[in-house]
Parts: sequence; structure tokens; C-alpha cells
Amino acid sequence: MVLDCLRNHQRAEMIYDHNGLTRAGGMVVSVTGEGKAEMVTLDSGETVAMAEIVAVNGVFADDYAGC
Repeated sequence: MVLDCLRNHQRAEMIYDHNGLTRAGGMVVSVTGEGKAEMVTLDSGETVAMAEIVAVNGVFADDYAGC
């Protein structure tokens, strides 16, 4: 979903789990790294580890069971 937002120039509203659930949102500027080291950078300058993202634009990851 994050890559779709990057490709389609759409805003991404995310929930990620970094020692607790946190929100982030903005335009995805880049996705760098590989595997568990993949990082998402937003237009605000905030970076989020792809592995920590549990939901994008209201759609939760299939493997997330925290809610």
C-alpha cells in the first residue's frame, strides 16, 4: 500500500508500531533499503520502518493482530 501511494502520488495516513502505536501521515517521498531495513520517508521528513507499519489509509496489514 505504501508503494501504491508513492507511485500514485497519494497521501498516506499510517499507523505504525514503535514501542506503541503511533500515527504518521503525508506524501511518501521515498522507500529505501531492503527487507527489514526498508524505510519510508514522508514529505515532512519523518521516516518510518516499513516493518513497523500496521495500517495505511485505514487498511490493516493481514498479519497484524494488535487490535
